[in-house]
Amino acid sequence: MKDKRMAHAALLCVAAIYSINYIWAKDVMPAYVQSSGFILLRVLGASILFFILNLSKGFSWPARSDIGRIFLCGMLGVAGNQLFFFKGLSMTSPVNSSIIMTISPLLVVVLGALLHKEKISVNRWIGLAIAGTAALLLIVAGSTLSSIQSHPLGDFFILLNASFYAAYLVVVQPLMKKYPPIKVIQWVFMAGLCVVIPVGFHQVMEIEWTQLPSGILLRMAFVIVFTTFIAYLFNIYAISKVGSAITGMYIYLQPFLASVFAALSGMEIPSAFQLFMGGLVILGVFIGSTTASSNPFRLQKP
Repeated sequence: MKDKRMAHAALLCVAAIYSINYIWAKDVMPAYVQSSGFILLRVLGASILFFILNLSKGFSWPARSDIGRIFLCGMLGVAGNQLFFFKGLSMTSPVNSSIIMTISPLLVVVLGALLHKEKISVNRWIGLAIAGTAALLLIVAGSTLSSIQSHPLGDFFILLNASFYAAYLVVVQPLMKKYPPIKVIQWVFMAGLCVVIPVGFHQVMEIEWTQLPSGILLRMAFVIVFTTFIAYLFNIYAISKVGSAITGMYIYLQPFLASVFAALSGMEIPSAFQLFMGGLVILGVFIGSTTASSNPFRLQKP
């Protein structure tokens, strides 16, 4: 029970981090850093941090039979997911991005049922319906306030990102049954780094580091340390304790938390409608997570 509470606390932190990321990453791209270059910095920085974290445990290789799955996770959850998200965010508005991302939890549930024969409980369907509807209404209601022009191709890239992220949450589950979470995420990032180096190297070399304002450097550091390192670490821990479906459902909290952060920064005071919809999101996540089908994984020897 304690592990599950810790997992939910970790997922709440991840939702908060991602909510801030929608705004801060948009400040960086494309004015100061192009999307692919930013991804390379993000994956490289997080890979180094995961390597340092693993030093005390010693480096080890996965079983040969699992290498293909690890590279697939690297493609889905690190390279493809991040490349499409940052490219899409640089072409569309944060509002559109968060609307499209609400499809991810549903994809997680459907893919889990198809690939792992997971049973979808009534509670989970009810929770998905409540949280998803409330999140969608919350974002659509605020879409008229957005002054950022959106490009259809950018929206399509965000859709691909949501699909890749959902697939990653499901595909990584068997690895969680065999290895410690920290080992899995290190290997996944190593695989993803192999893909993003040739894609983003040229754009990294174009960055004029001496011309970057301190505020932009701070935002870049936040994206590397928190949005990448901390968020992925907390997510992989949560998957090992409560499963991928509940982990994916926490995406629905991001629009509500974004409005909270806007209020705290003095940008916008949430309306009664926003507070009510935010409460429904929290209720939906709670209902969807109170199901006996989300058993924690038992670690097996590789």
